[in-house]
Parts: sequence; structure tokens; C-alpha cells
Amino acid sequence: TQKTERYRWNYLVRGAHGTANDYQPVFNLVETANAAGADNFPGALGQIVDVDNWQKTFALNHALGNWDRFG
Repeated sequence: TQKTERYRWNYLVRGAHGTANDYQPVFNLVETANAAGADNFPGALGQIVDVDNWQKTFALNHALGNWDRFG
């Protein structure tokens, strides 16, 4: 069970399509990332995030020396 209070300080979800307290997309990402040993891990993660875009973003932040981000 995910606890909303634990994520509220790190991920301030905006109320775009509903309520600002809808952390289900964050919970889905956490559950999928924690299943790293699963047989279909790359496929499952690829359904939730654009992995190629994430890699480009992480590489650019690293190249620019932007240490205020993580990846």
C-alpha cells in the first residue's frame, strides 16, 4: 500500500485532471520500477514512461552539470 503523505513533499501533483491529491500515476511508476526483476520489466516500464525521452533528459542534465536533478 502506497502512502500519499510520503510522496506529497517530493511530488507536488497539480490539479490538472481532477484533484491535486491523485498520486495514482506516481504509485504506478513506483510499483513498476520496484518490479525490476520481472520478466517483462522493459515492456511494462515502456508502457508508463517514454524511456528514450528520459535518457535524453538525464544525459542533458548530466552534460550541463545540473546537479539539482536526478536520474
